[in-house]
Amino acid sequence: MQDSVETADSKKKIEQKEARPSRFRTGLLVVGSALLGGIAVALWNRRSLADIRNQSSEKESEPHPVSDDAIY
Repeated sequence: MQDSVETADSKKKIEQKEARPSRFRTGLLVVGSALLGGIAVALWNRRSLADIRNQSSEKESEPHPVSDDAIY
């Protein structure tokens, strides 16, 4: 009877020791994924905003024709 209690306790200790590194790895994976995702979004938005600015500056440089029926 005593042996079964000791083995159950030793199994719990082994499981706890194995759980710590796996939690650490999972945490590193989550943090790494968040950082890479943030960098990707920043680069994507930077490129998109630059394209929008270029389009708006090109439109402003062209003269707008005004019709006689325009209401001001």
